[in-house]
Amino acid sequence: MDEVQDLAAERLAEIGRLQREIDALHRTLSWRVTKPLRSVRRRTSRPVALPTTSTTNQDGTEPSAEIDVERFERAMARRLLQVAELIHGPTAEALSDTGIDAFEVIRGSIEATDLPPLTIAWLVLVACGAAYPNEGELAMAGQALRVDGTSTLLEHGKRFFADCRRFGRTTDLDLEIVTDAVVIDISHTAGHNLHTGIQRVVRETVTRWINGQPDLVVAHWEFVANSPRRLSAEEIDRFAEWRTSVTKADAVGVWRDLAEATGRVIVPWKATVMIPELAAEPDRCDAYRAMKAAGICTLALLVYDLIPYTASETTPEGMPVRFSNAVSLAKIADKLSAISHATAAEFRAFNLMVEQQGLRGPRVEAHPLPASAEVVTADDLAETRRSLGLSGAPIVLVVGSHEPRKNHFAVLEAAETLWREQHRFQLVFVGGAGWKSESFDHYAARLMNDHDLQIIKKASEVQLWSLYKLARFTVFPSLVEGFGLPIAESLASGTPVITSNYGSMKEAASDGGSILIDPRDIVDLTRAMRELVVDDARCDQLRNEAAALHFRSWDSYATELWSYIASDPAAR
Repeated sequence: MDEVQDLAAERLAEIGRLQREIDALHRTLSWRVTKPLRSVRRRTSRPVALPTTSTTNQDGTEPSAEIDVERFERAMARRLLQVAELIHGPTAEALSDTGIDAFEVIRGSIEATDLPPLTIAWLVLVACGAAYPNEGELAMAGQALRVDGTSTLLEHGKRFFADCRRFGRTTDLDLEIVTDAVVIDISHTAGHNLHTGIQRVVRETVTRWINGQPDLVVAHWEFVANSPRRLSAEEIDRFAEWRTSVTKADAVGVWRDLAEATGRVIVPWKATVMIPELAAEPDRCDAYRAMKAAGICTLALLVYDLIPYTASETTPEGMPVRFSNAVSLAKIADKLSAISHATAAEFRAFNLMVEQQGLRGPRVEAHPLPASAEVVTADDLAETRRSLGLSGAPIVLVVGSHEPRKNHFAVLEAAETLWREQHRFQLVFVGGAGWKSESFDHYAARLMNDHDLQIIKKASEVQLWSLYKLARFTVFPSLVEGFGLPIAESLASGTPVITSNYGSMKEAASDGGSILIDPRDIVDLTRAMRELVVDDARCDQLRNEAAALHFRSWDSYATELWSYIASDPAAR
């Protein structure tokens, strides 16, 4: 028992380390609103003890480990009968016979089926261990079945059970077989208050599915047990009510243990698994790759960009390596939904590379993100001015984290030039420190001594949308983006934008209300900012253009995305 507890504690510590790296990756990709939280508490490293049938025996002694083994073995037998039915369909009498030998039933099912060996091997391993196998474990089990037959596969299953029990992974519960439904894995978003662009998309979209799609199973990846589990009703309610917690200006980033509905391992048999967030944890990605190799279900992903590969110089050291786990899933998925046409083009080009590996590559479609401005009242505007200490000068707003890719250092330089020309405006940044933000921090600190500059590291939803409304214009001169939500949100609020003249940023801003510039040309950026600071007529023209734009709602986006996920995966 001590060995199991030690192993579980070590694994939880490793999960905590990996989770911090994944948080950094989420912050780097498609940053959105509140401060990217640098200090994230890992899960408390608690030992995972094997359950016993009772706390004490009738004579007052402690129960023996053998009782636990028997309990787990009985559960394994029940699970084997479950998958035997999937493999070939045993009789109801066999399933109801408590004296039946589960291994004999599964043996007969395997020998009578025409399912592929990897499918059979995956089902047997999951039934034995109540955990998902990785690619290596699946490959060995599949080879055992092909080369040596059913008996050798079942021996692999018994060893997998023993390994899972030793690591505290297995359970005494049955499997949850999910068919003709969509399993949504929202592990990171449900367990964390982090609210970047990725989490905003997941929360806005999945909440609408929760409220409108009956064939939906909301799940998370249990990292210790290495398998997906259904979230409890309380967790789902908390997720759906995210506006009351995670977007508050004083929200604290905490990684939480998630409550489960049943604790049973989900088997998505002829179903669809959808991952709308960035899945980059090695074990989760490895297990899902094995599941896909076994042909168990359809796999769909929501993809945001390929920046850690295509612009690795703009990301922290080691980020491309961690991101490679997500890419390893993308190349074997059935469907990818891209958040912009620019991102879809990247993944279609990626498909050309995948073809050189003899793979077909996933179906890729673009479903550009919506932009629906939140309603703010006159009282909200006044309270935002008061609470943030805004001056009466025109506001130039910049939303995003302070890292080289966002190009905020150039905004400071352009602003300093305009201040020296005696132009009057207040420069307001909303966002926290990102990777390599030191030069921005030092420059901003110096300018604050003499100029009207404010940096708001956390903003509530009401404050953010009020700032969009209060701003004379916004500036978003990023070097590369998957979409650029602040562009669309500013335009949806009726506020002009200065942004980059290529990629997803041009895509989001090309219909009007914007000035497109070369973000690498400081003269061009300064010229555009000067124009909107001094020229009221030009500002009004762009504001009218923005007001005339039509943006689809999150409701429409969620409906379109669901239709794509639930469609025939073979349709291309």
